[in-house]
Amino acid sequence: MRRGLLITAGWVTAVATATVLGFTAVGSLGDEFPGRPLSRQEVEDRLAQTTPAFSPTPSASGSPAASGAASPSVSAPRRHFTGSGGSLWATCRNGLASLDGITPKTGFRLDESERGPARTAWVKFKQDGSHGRSREFLVSASCDGGTVTVTETEDD
Repeated sequence: MRRGLLITAGWVTAVATATVLGFTAVGSLGDEFPGRPLSRQEVEDRLAQTTPAFSPTPSASGSPAASGAASPSVSAPRRHFTGSGGSLWATCRNGLASLDGITPKTGFRLDESERGPARTAWVKFKQDGSHGRSREFLVSASCDGGTVTVTETEDD
């Protein structure tokens, strides 16, 4: 009888210890726990934190150094756009527009695109409807003085 009581007490102690250690380990992960979904603002903030672009450092002769040395340049401003067919990030760099992070909304698909860099970068989101009726939205981005301009039109 006494031996059974000791075995039961040992198991209860082991389970309690394992539970406390498990909660402590999960609690120490904090905000970086991979199972916690990010809010929309957290996603946009993390996407906006891009690695700066690098440009070659000029050598003494005035031409770019061949050694591969680089210095950070100012990163191009990005603009997030959410339209009827989906969302994307648009960037201007050297007067040319580029699109990335293109995500169709539920029920839409990416039909065609010219992601850039180009004078006008664009994507077409398409929703296949019933009875042969479909909706298409053309989202285009261009640069004006280093600022990206994004427009959306419904394509017939």
